[in-house]
Amino acid sequence: MSGVLEVRPHDADIKWLSLSGDPLPALTRDQALAVGSLRTDLAPDTAEWVDSGPLAAEYRGRPLPLWKVYSSLDASTVAYLHVSSGEVVAIRNTAWRWWDFLWSLHIMDYDDRDTIGTLLLKVFSVLALVTAVAGIVLFILLPKKFS
Repeated sequence: MSGVLEVRPHDADIKWLSLSGDPLPALTRDQALAVGSLRTDLAPDTAEWVDSGPLAAEYRGRPLPLWKVYSSLDASTVAYLHVSSGEVVAIRNTAWRWWDFLWSLHIMDYDDRDTIGTLLLKVFSVLALVTAVAGIVLFILLPKKFS
C-alpha cells in the first residue's frame, strides 16, 4: 500500500497511519476478500470480523480485531488479515491444526498451548531425570554376571 506509515512503539501494538498521520480505517469486507486473494493462494469468498475469541484460538498472540477470510468450498484453510493494513498475520489449515495439537501434547500445555514451563512438564522432567540416574546407579552398583 502506498502512502502508509507503520509505527512501532516499544510498549504498544503497531499503528498503521496515513501519510497525514490519521489512523487508517478498517478494511471493508470486500477489501478484505480482495486482499486475501492477492496475498494468499486462497480464493476467498467469505470474510468474518473477529474481535474476540478463546485463549487457544488459531490467531492467538495477534492483536484483535482481524479479518478471517476463506473459501466456503474449503473452510479448513483460512487466512487472518490485519484490519487496517491487510497484512496476512496467520494462515491456518488442517496440517497446522494437527501440529498445534501435537505440540500441546509435547509441551503438556492444554490451555493456551504457548507455555513451555508448565508444572506438569516440570514434574515429568524431574521424574525422567530421577529414573535415568537410578538406572545408571543400578547399572554401576549391581554385580555383573558374566557367562
